[in-house]
Amino acid sequence: MPGYQSFHPDVTLNFMANRMMADIPAAELREFARGVDGIDDWIDACLRHATKASEELRHRESGCYFRAAEFFMAPDHQQKTEAYDQFLTHFDRAFPEVADIRTSIPFDHGELGVIDVPAKGTERDVIVACSGFDGLIEEMYASVQELARNGYRVILYEGPGQGAALRKSHLPMIREWERPVSAVLDHLAVESCTLMGLSLGGYLAPRAAAFESRAKRLIVWGANFSFVEGFRANLGDEAFKALMTLMDEEQEHAVNQIISARMKDNSTTRWAITHGIHTCGGETPYDFIKWGRTLHLRDVSDRIQQDTLILHGSRDHLIPRDVVWTQAASLTHAHSTTVRIFTEFENAGEHCQVTNGAPVYREILNWFESLRVRDASGETKAGCAPSE
Repeated sequence: MPGYQSFHPDVTLNFMANRMMADIPAAELREFARGVDGIDDWIDACLRHATKASEELRHRESGCYFRAAEFFMAPDHQQKTEAYDQFLTHFDRAFPEVADIRTSIPFDHGELGVIDVPAKGTERDVIVACSGFDGLIEEMYASVQELARNGYRVILYEGPGQGAALRKSHLPMIREWERPVSAVLDHLAVESCTLMGLSLGGYLAPRAAAFESRAKRLIVWGANFSFVEGFRANLGDEAFKALMTLMDEEQEHAVNQIISARMKDNSTTRWAITHGIHTCGGETPYDFIKWGRTLHLRDVSDRIQQDTLILHGSRDHLIPRDVVWTQAASLTHAHSTTVRIFTEFENAGEHCQVTNGAPVYREILNWFESLRVRDASGETKAGCAPSE
């Protein structure tokens, strides 16, 4: 793998370009990013490249560009729905087999999308996986084939606030993630599984595991003990503490003024806050931050009893690595807790190992095997639920 690249000076745009390397060669992305100055330029460049790739019948690349354009479009952007639909069209052309394994599940006043990837050969386990704050199940499909090849059925699902659940059913994200997980397990008649969550899924999956007894194991791909802690890295300690004080005092007007000023000064900040407001179903920055403060594991971590694997990058620019130890220490009743930090040396130090998932999947497969060996040896404490 080429490792994390420097495509653009803006941290957020550069991270997105690195995400795109799963579908587009680095050389092409380097040419694409040249001359892009801010989000508006990014959107225009993505749409041009998407159209060109479509004309050349490069459906995977075209879909990726449409997705990267839609990603940064405001909720009221006139081309947002079309860009998302074009992404799905080209994804389905690039991966026609997905049509047979897609389904949707009724939830509240809408639907949750699912891609149910069957295991190759004898099924070892069922992994029920979600992305985070801004990911799509389609973006996970190609990489989880490694798990399927090793005997794992992988159910990729969208909860409220994600993918089509947000864009088509207009379902905002909720704190009680056990609700969509239970809906998926009920609909697909899954009696035992491993829950896995990526990025903000590092909060979502543990939250569900605390309440869902059918979840026998837990994989946290990107520690996320408290959602708003991710703001600290961008704001700095002093500004973050001041903002939290204003939130404690319910100074709504002051918070909206401060955040709005930052949004005017920086297009990626404007995108992040606008996207957050849309995802949570709020109307103001204050609504978004108030909602975001409810996404924490402080009051549920002691309920998590599963064998738990926490995966994180040493240079994660979104979530500081110290969060790993906070999250691990909070698991006071977990059957076992394993932590693996990936590094730049492995080309895997960034958020969710964006450019190199290979060592992650090796770690997951080795972890499953270690649990099987442990349980077969009878090493588990009497009274604990077995991992199989």
